Amino acid sequence: MAFVSPEGVDPSKSGAMLAGGGASALAAVSIVTAAASALSPSTEDSGGNRIVGTKESRKAAARVGLHASIGVTAAEIDEIDQLGAAAWLDRQMALPNDGTSVEFFSNRGLDRIDQNGHWRNEAYFDSMIWAHLFEGGNAVRKRMALALSEIFVVSLAGIEPMWRAHAAGAYWDILNAHAFSDFRTLLEAVTLSPAMGQYLNMKGSRASDPSTGRVPDENFAREIMQLFTIGLFELNLDGSRVLVNGQPVPTYSNADVEGLAKVFTGFDLDYSGLQIVASPIPGPPVPEVQVVRRPMTSRPRSWNPQQTVSTHSVEEKRFLGRVIQPGTGPDRSLKLTLDWLANHQNVAPFISKQLIQRLVTSNPSSSYVMRVATVFNDNGSGVRGDLAAVFKAIILDPEAVDPSGVANPFFGKVREPMLRFAQWGRTFRARSTTGAWSIRPMNPETLLNQSPFRSPSVFNFFRPDYVPPRSQAAANGMAAPELQIATDNAVANYVNVIYRTVYENGYWSEVLKANYEYEIGIASDALKLLDHLDLILTAGQLSEFTRATVFDVVNNISVSGLDPVPSLLERVRQAVVLIMCSNDYLVQK
Repeated sequence: MAFVSPEGVDPSKSGAMLAGGGASALAAVSIVTAAASALSPSTEDSGGNRIVGTKESRKAAARVGLHASIGVTAAEIDEIDQLGAAAWLDRQMALPNDGTSVEFFSNRGLDRIDQNGHWRNEAYFDSMIWAHLFEGGNAVRKRMALALSEIFVVSLAGIEPMWRAHAAGAYWDILNAHAFSDFRTLLEAVTLSPAMGQYLNMKGSRASDPSTGRVPDENFAREIMQLFTIGLFELNLDGSRVLVNGQPVPTYSNADVEGLAKVFTGFDLDYSGLQIVASPIPGPPVPEVQVVRRPMTSRPRSWNPQQTVSTHSVEEKRFLGRVIQPGTGPDRSLKLTLDWLANHQNVAPFISKQLIQRLVTSNPSSSYVMRVATVFNDNGSGVRGDLAAVFKAIILDPEAVDPSGVANPFFGKVREPMLRFAQWGRTFRARSTTGAWSIRPMNPETLLNQSPFRSPSVFNFFRPDYVPPRSQAAANGMAAPELQIATDNAVANYVNVIYRTVYENGYWSEVLKANYEYEIGIASDALKLLDHLDLILTAGQLSEFTRATVFDVVNNISVSGLDPVPSLLERVRQAVVLIMCSNDYLVQK
């Protein structure tokens, strides 16, 4: 059950390849509401009453859950089915962030300054993030935060070594805290994050000095426009490019980058009230960990070393047709800039489409993008950038919940490797046997070729418009972003990783113990086990061919009468591996 190579994809087959193909805000919200009641997670009878508890309603519920969350259990599927998708999403999004990196590190003493040198161990981040994805509550919030992490990219390799894991952890906490807040608030939190400040060089950027030829660092100024807000070209509300004389219109010029870079000068880490102590092991002095958890500050006396004069540029700042007058200070300049960027007309379609791609389908229709972008611009109550409303619009859009999408070869997306691993852990309640969650980075090609916060650059693991060359996707004019990391070695190694994970002998971690108690209890009935795993892993999307293959393998494993548990567990493991390596699983509809 190997993954189909890009050249070998047949879109007429089940699970083939990939996704998709002025309305007022109130109309857009109404469409979402209608979709939630009419299409997901249940059907209606002739009187308009929801029908729940059927095979089809549970499949629809599972589909919603797998789009919105990291993984779903049978009990969670039943909850979605009974409540209805919209009510379930409202309940999940209202839950607070139940755990933070700060709690994870503090509870284990990993943020102390002692002989263990915790400030130098970046592997702590991998332990924390996998623990959160496997067992942390509120998987819906974490799913949105993970999607945001692939847009507002920070990678561990680009963060300074001192408290690197903790800086990245604080950034993960920001994404979780603001996953369902508003875009403008999120944008400011991201901008002032020490992790982002280090990663894209805003930290310590200074005003120009003609005597030395120094100019403000332009890295963050460029990426906040290109990747975090407006993109490279002007967009219509449906995500299509604005054309003038048949040519796309650039959103900004190099002069805009130079002007904007001045805004992001004069900010650095906030050391106020913190101690810097001699290292108990050979190395430089160590500041308290809070320095990478606080927002950066424009106050020179809070920097290290302390200064009395700001390094912010007080020159005129001209960009995107806007002007900040000479003499304007750092905080005022930053507020004006973020206000202007967050309200740019491009933001709604630019961000909305990428979130759709990360959560539902790689090739959303222009109508799908427009409906979500409309909600981004106005949630129906006059609020712009309401990320909770945007998330709900994405998950409950008619295109997302339409049952015909399951059979549409142009709809869906390839499941990202890190999400497959996380789904296994969450679905089967995998736990660290020691509580340490010692899992090495999974981004080497020999493992998953992807791991949270370990992308090779600010452009993420793959680009949203990536089209595999010489592929069926290319022939059909379809993007397939995740296939940018689906190398021959990575595809083969994924099978090895999932097999050894399920059999609890992966060399990349301590033992992760899954709980297959329920599955073992039904495994004597091969068909019942297959139906259950098909539902919780794929929302019932396995093809008849795949089901027959898995059934034959499982049914041929004889069950011992004296001690049936080992053979029943073998049935479960074989079925899980086969399903999670099948094309029907790898392409999520």
